[in-house]
Amino acid sequence: MVDVGGSKEAADAKIKVYLEDNIRLPQTHKIIFGGSHDNGYVNALRSVITEGFRDKLILMPGYAEVALDIKALALPELRIPDLFITTKLVPLSYTAIASGPPPGLPIPPRVAAQNGHLSNSSTTSVSTPHAPADILSTSPRRNSIQSYKSALQAGRPDPVAYETSDSSVSTDANDAHPAQLIHFTPRMSSPGRQRRLNPKLVESVALCLYQLT
Repeated sequence: MVDVGGSKEAADAKIKVYLEDNIRLPQTHKIIFGGSHDNGYVNALRSVITEGFRDKLILMPGYAEVALDIKALALPELRIPDLFITTKLVPLSYTAIASGPPPGLPIPPRVAAQNGHLSNSSTTSVSTPHAPADILSTSPRRNSIQSYKSALQAGRPDPVAYETSDSSVSTDANDAHPAQLIHFTPRMSSPGRQRRLNPKLVESVALCLYQLT
């Protein structure tokens, strides 16, 4: 036996391959074919008959009527009473197959309610777990945590106008922020380099001053 799935045409390809492979084996004496109700297998049957394997084929009809094209092949039949059901099954839609539970499992309440089989025993109450009250009350809020950016902005002083010079520093209180006044200590400037004087220039200047006096 080969499991081919739940689709309607899933078994066709595998049945044809099994028929063509096994009928050519010298160990195969007879093949009992049970798909005589479907005209889709007539080409596969004609192919093996043309190759000379007609004497290996036996039909086993599942219903009272055989497909017209297969019946025209005039193959021998083997009928066993009560082996198959006499009425043809109606295939379910794909939606019903996909939504239904697997065989052997109980029907879910929602599916049972749609089918009209909902009872008091099948209804169950589902409780949602809640966190304890003490955990909720003691857990800190996310908004209360101060971020790194806000901490930097809080510690940054407000800008104040400063006026610096070489000798003194003057701070105007009116230009500063009214909420905070910061005392600023200026950095002392390094002394300038001493200029080198030309001795000849000094002598000439002194001589001129002496002549004037």
